[in-house]
Amino acid sequence: MSGRWDKRVTPGGLGSRGPANPYDLGLDPYVRWADATGWRGFERGAEKTSEPVRFIACAPSVKVLQQLLLPPAKRKAAGLPKSLKIPAIYREPIPGTYQRALHFTGTISQSDLLQWLVPNPLGLCWRLALPLRDAGKAAAASSKGLFGPTRDAVNMVAKNCVEDEIRALPTLDHAAALDGVIGLIDAGCPFLNDAFSNANGTRVASLWDQGARLPVRLPSHKKKGWPWNTAQHFDHGRELGPAALDAIAKASRTGQQLEETFIYRGLDYLIDYQDERRRVWYGTHGGHLMDIAAGKVDPLAKDAETDPAANAQLVFVDLPMSTAMDSSGGSLAAHLLDGVRYILSVCKPGSPVVINISYGAQAGPHDGSTLLEESLDELLEHVPQNLAIVLAVGNARQLACHARRTVCFERSALLRVMLPPGDMTDSFVEVWFDPPETGTLQSRVRSPNQQWSPWVGAGKQVAVRSEDTNEEVVALLRQDDTVPNGRRSMVLLAVCATAQPRDLACALAEPGVWEIEIQWIDAPDTAQGRTGVPIDAWIERDDPARNSGAVRPHFLDQERDDDRNTLSSIASGAHTFRVGGFNLATRQATPYSALGPAGFDLPNVLAACEEDEANPTIAAAATRSSEVVRLNGTSVAAPVLARRLFNLMSTEGPFTAEELREVATLLALSGADPCIKPVTAD
Repeated sequence: MSGRWDKRVTPGGLGSRGPANPYDLGLDPYVRWADATGWRGFERGAEKTSEPVRFIACAPSVKVLQQLLLPPAKRKAAGLPKSLKIPAIYREPIPGTYQRALHFTGTISQSDLLQWLVPNPLGLCWRLALPLRDAGKAAAASSKGLFGPTRDAVNMVAKNCVEDEIRALPTLDHAAALDGVIGLIDAGCPFLNDAFSNANGTRVASLWDQGARLPVRLPSHKKKGWPWNTAQHFDHGRELGPAALDAIAKASRTGQQLEETFIYRGLDYLIDYQDERRRVWYGTHGGHLMDIAAGKVDPLAKDAETDPAANAQLVFVDLPMSTAMDSSGGSLAAHLLDGVRYILSVCKPGSPVVINISYGAQAGPHDGSTLLEESLDELLEHVPQNLAIVLAVGNARQLACHARRTVCFERSALLRVMLPPGDMTDSFVEVWFDPPETGTLQSRVRSPNQQWSPWVGAGKQVAVRSEDTNEEVVALLRQDDTVPNGRRSMVLLAVCATAQPRDLACALAEPGVWEIEIQWIDAPDTAQGRTGVPIDAWIERDDPARNSGAVRPHFLDQERDDDRNTLSSIASGAHTFRVGGFNLATRQATPYSALGPAGFDLPNVLAACEEDEANPTIAAAATRSSEVVRLNGTSVAAPVLARRLFNLMSTEGPFTAEELREVATLLALSGADPCIKPVTAD
């Protein structure tokens, strides 16, 4: 659909306010985009206006945090909106310390978001945490489920075999004080798999399914000991604790001999919801990674003796399907922070804990200043020892998702972005820079129909509107000096879908080349000849559906070193481990494994994520016992290092975060373990 740029640049409907106080870091540009488009690009959409909006935030002080956590009876007097809800976990100090974390997550109604959170009277630093609309459908994995009978055509749900066969499970079954834990925040936990079993049942001691709700169909669920419970400290999702998990595991191994797939279907878990036959997934991303991190036998060291990780207790946080399938990572930060706090809450303080996170996105400042990166660093700074958080660096090196340019005085820089047809989700380009000492930068965009927008400076925006009677906003150019999810200035180009979403009729943006021009103005003549202003631009991750043949949004005219600084948007923190991937046979880094900026040895280490050239994958646990699935990517490399860090902490610890980093680096340099190597060894 053709569209036209607004003739005038404006501050934007939500941007006319001044800062509430010196701590206020501005309004999230994605909230501006959501408001300008009626939230149509986000999962909640117009038909879900009664549902709360999730966000991640940082309080400027403990005093403000305590005010936010006031009991309901005192909230109104303090001027807090009724709809604001913060999980109870953030009332608790960081385990093993007396420190309160200033970073937290919450939900709020859309109306209160606009009337209270946008004016921001308490000076919070916050950003939206919602997945994109239709992301799960557009990026749905191809069906690999092979098992399970046709679902009941009347109830449209699988028969609840667990309710019928497993009795007298506790109504409250929260894991607590686990000693020696490997935690994963991922998708799909096949806890019945023999790879994770022990004499009592299963080593999975706690499973929090963040995106599901407790069943409310029949009152008999609670009477008969329905195993799912509400997660401790959280009011969303459902949880299986150690007693329930062991009881269910024993039912598949003792006299009852309930087949694994039968049990998963009865629990309404690990189900391919988009398949009419309601099949159990053949393999899951989370199950494969959990086997690499903590299976009975290390998939990369089959002849080795049992290591401490093979006996570790496991805590799994299952991301909501809409978050796991949304490659843009729009809601990832809030769910990851909740997941890390959940894992820490069930562990014995001081015991070895390694948390693996193999999800991420592409856009962001890439300097460790996102809210999630700072929240993880905050936890790692306060927990004195024996805690490691391991992140995959991502597979973006060859995706043409990054471009670094220099804006010289009286000479602009041009970025050319190809937005392909057939994209059913919004696309985003972020340009980050440090403001020059003199003068300012301003930006404009040319759409595929060759129309230039007006120039946009700091605190201003301009939109493309459809030429129909509704004049829907289909693209927005926004520039801000300060944003909540990074320390630098940012230009955001947001463009709506180029193909009609499956469940929404809306105006579409033009596919083709969108050009972003940035220039340096209002500088004195002495700026002539000076080194220009470097800018870094990233296209937010936007993976098409598998086997669709569709193309990702990408930069044209890539230059040398544009493949650097392509780390995942959450992998630049100061204290987390960042892991890239290499091929065991060639000993070379995989060509897709993301790199840090020039001059920095990032990622921290490389770990094996491919076994050989002919079959560049790693075989590890599928859903059912004795079956395997093959995957590759830096997602696989991260749990390889996580396993080795846990072994180090268990046998040679305790370690502080910095000590553990030094030990891991020395291990990689020594070559004693063929599965990890230093980044600079190529």
